[in-house]
Amino acid sequence: MTLVSDDDRESHDEHYETFDNLYDEVSILLEEQIARINCGSLVANVNASQLHAVAVPQAPVVVQQSLRMPIPTFDGRYESWPKFRAMFKNLVDKTLDPPAVKLYHLDKSLLGDAAGLIDAKTINEGNYAHAWKMLEERYENKRHSIDTHIYGLLNLKRMSKENHSELRHLVDECSRHVESLKFLQQEFTGVSEQIVVHLLANSLDKETRRRWESTIAHGQLPNYDDTLKFLKDQCFVLERCEVSKLPPSQAKTLAPAKLNHQKSLALTSSEVEVKCDFCGKGHPNFTCSEFVTFRTATIKEEEQRSANEQEPSPKPELPAQQEKEQQPPQVTSATCSSVKTRPLQQVLLLIAVVDVIDKNNNPRPCRVLLDSASQAN
Repeated sequence: MTLVSDDDRESHDEHYETFDNLYDEVSILLEEQIARINCGSLVANVNASQLHAVAVPQAPVVVQQSLRMPIPTFDGRYESWPKFRAMFKNLVDKTLDPPAVKLYHLDKSLLGDAAGLIDAKTINEGNYAHAWKMLEERYENKRHSIDTHIYGLLNLKRMSKENHSELRHLVDECSRHVESLKFLQQEFTGVSEQIVVHLLANSLDKETRRRWESTIAHGQLPNYDDTLKFLKDQCFVLERCEVSKLPPSQAKTLAPAKLNHQKSLALTSSEVEVKCDFCGKGHPNFTCSEFVTFRTATIKEEEQRSANEQEPSPKPELPAQQEKEQQPPQVTSATCSSVKTRPLQQVLLLIAVVDVIDKNNNPRPCRVLLDSASQAN
């Protein structure tokens, strides 16, 4: 979690460095005073005749300090090297720790592509100066760092719509590259300032660009600091407006809606026990062998009966006159036949009651059908 913004970090680092130097000076002075007091007591107890033979050793005073802040890390990117170099020198290099301890901290701070750059021989010898020289020869490439930040400014991501998150990301990216170029002693005035403002303005959406243009008088050149301040203020304005656009039903944030959605998925994806209605075993009806046999026999029985009904039965021969009298009048008729089959048992369909969120974000209880023949509902 960042407690200090990038704009204020440099001033905070300077205050910390000043305090750290004062702390070291006071500690050394105290140690020297204590040593003088102890030596004075020793000399007072020595015989005056032997005072000329007493030599007070002047041992160097070393104050061992532990780091009070996290050690900065370096990921092997050229654009990250200047910042890491400055912070590491302020926090570790200027301490009174032995070279082996500094080398240990330096090796632990190298990550990513820079990890393992210090060879085992340098570590075994505790040669901190040689390790630091290796890093400077490898990453002390000022031109590469400058080109990287210029490329980042030329390829700022353009905003797709008026949105506070996209605008904040654009402002952060632009200010990061500009501050890094300033740190590399690159002048930011005149043409360079107008170029950066032009690139930043072309990356804005239409609405934000229109509002920014309205703040600049006709014939006046835009200022980078004023532009950055306006865009930062606009981030807060857009953030407040986007929150106020939420309907009252969403005042509980989006977490409940996501929770209901997860519940419904868990409910509809639950497995349902399949049971055959004919034999009672655990398989669907259409795969049951008893049902297939029953269905085949029923179809054959119906076909046989239909064939018997279509074949005319033999009639006894009658005299022509009697046969004519017995003929009924010609009529059109239709017959329907039904075959009584084995009645099916009652089938129960599995359903569930779930809450569905409508367009106004209000829950509506609905019944859903669970398809037991599907792998997912």
